[in-house]
Amino acid sequence: MEGGQVRDEVAAMMDIVPTFLDLAGVDPAAGPLQGVALDGSSLKGMLRMGEPSPHKQLFWEYQGQLAVREGNWKLVLNGKLDFDRVVPDQVHLSDLSKDPGERSNLADRYPEIVERLSRDVRAWYEEVQSNGS
Repeated sequence: MEGGQVRDEVAAMMDIVPTFLDLAGVDPAAGPLQGVALDGSSLKGMLRMGEPSPHKQLFWEYQGQLAVREGNWKLVLNGKLDFDRVVPDQVHLSDLSKDPGERSNLADRYPEIVERLSRDVRAWYEEVQSNGS
């Protein structure tokens, strides 16, 4: 890998362990890691061969806030400005390519994207909740 590279692809902290394991040639499905669930994905192809991100969508939850990132779109439900101040809108859609500070809410302008991403993040959260119990 060449140093000093910049990638515009989506990745998350949860990708670090799977990436290191892949770079080291360790199969997480075998040996002492057998049965350990890894949330992330390896970024080896993205870092070494310039492949796209392994993530079509990234989901997260934080203190009742649900969010999804898909390409340049980011949807936040029940969002927070910081740890204790909620945003004025329960649904906030941003186009991060044009508004990296997430200042403009595009939810009213793109209702079909809001509907699809809302459905996806809620389905993900239901699956996480059912697997955790």
